[in-house]
Amino acid sequence: MRRCYKCLSEYPDDGVVRCIHCDTLLVAVDENELAYFKRDEPEAGNSLVNRNRRIGDHGHMLYILGSFFKNRTFVFSYSLSRNDMKLGKGYQRLLVQPLNFSVLFKIPWIFINILDSFLFRFIYEDCCEKCNYKIRSRKEHSNESCEYNQEYFRIILEVLSGRIGFTEKAIQEKALEKIAAGRRSAYYDLRFRKALFERVMDAVCVVISVGIIFGLIVYLLFPMVKILFMRAEGMI
Repeated sequence: MRRCYKCLSEYPDDGVVRCIHCDTLLVAVDENELAYFKRDEPEAGNSLVNRNRRIGDHGHMLYILGSFFKNRTFVFSYSLSRNDMKLGKGYQRLLVQPLNFSVLFKIPWIFINILDSFLFRFIYEDCCEKCNYKIRSRKEHSNESCEYNQEYFRIILEVLSGRIGFTEKAIQEKALEKIAAGRRSAYYDLRFRKALFERVMDAVCVVISVGIIFGLIVYLLFPMVKILFMRAEGMI
C-alpha cells in the first residue's frame, strides 16, 4: 500500500510512484499505519470541486482527470466541464468552462463556451432526483441515460478521491458487461476515447489562435512602426 501524505490519497502497491492529484512521491505504509488516518468526506455541493477538499479549483480537477485518462485535449476537458455543470439543480459558475490563461491558445473555444453557457440554461430545464443531473425533460430522460450519468459521476468521483486504484477493476468488469450487452458505458467512453481527431482539432485551434494574436499585434503596432520609420527618414 502506498499513501500520499500531502492530499491523503491511497494507492495499491502496483508500481505507482507519484500521486495523480498533486504529483507528490508516494510512501509505502502498512495497514496498521493506515488505521491512524481518516479520509475526509466530500463536501456537499453541486460541483465536483466542492464535493472533494483535495481539489483546489476547476482547472486542478481537469488536470487530474486529464492525467488519469491520458487525454488533455480541448474537447475532452470541455466535455468534463460540461458534465460537471450538469450536476445539481443550481449553477455554480457563469460559464461552462471557467476562463484562464490557456484561452490564448484556444480562442475559438471562447465563443463556443460563451454561446453554450447561454443556451445551457434554456436546454436543461429540469433535474433528475435519482442521478442528480440536469435534464432536458423527464420524458427524454430514459433509465439507460440515468444509469449512464450515475456511472459517469461515480468514475469521476473515484478518480478525484484517489480510490480508483482499488475500485477500477470492478468498474471495468461492469463496463465490459454493458458493452457486451450492447449498452453504453461511461467508463468505456472515458477510458478508451479516440482522441486523434480531437488532437487535430486542437492543432487547428492553436494555429487559428496564434494567427489571431499575431494579427492583432501587427494591427496595433503597425501605425507606431510606420511613424518611427517616417521620423527616421525625416518625413515628420
